[in-house]
Amino acid sequence: MKKYNITAADYDAILESQGGKCANQFCGTRDVGDSFSVDHDHSCCPENARSCGACIRGLLCSRCNLGIGLFDDSIESLKGIISYLEKWSVRQTS
Repeated sequence: MKKYNITAADYDAILESQGGKCANQFCGTRDVGDSFSVDHDHSCCPENARSCGACIRGLLCSRCNLGIGLFDDSIESLKGIISYLEKWSVRQTS
């Protein structure tokens, strides 16, 4: 947790504030030990290999964290994927 400039107590407090679940409200994955990844805004501290700690967004399960990372935190890219999935969902139900 040194990499994110938080303590184990900070991690526990964040997890408690999330109800013991992934910060993605649509996911619902529950914590099993220290299994969640610390999600932070990568644009906050680009010159450092470490986070300042102020840019922590929450704790995510590995699937949600990986998904965001694969899309480089791009809201537009994720909206595009949602649009794509909605298009195919409508086609299949018509």
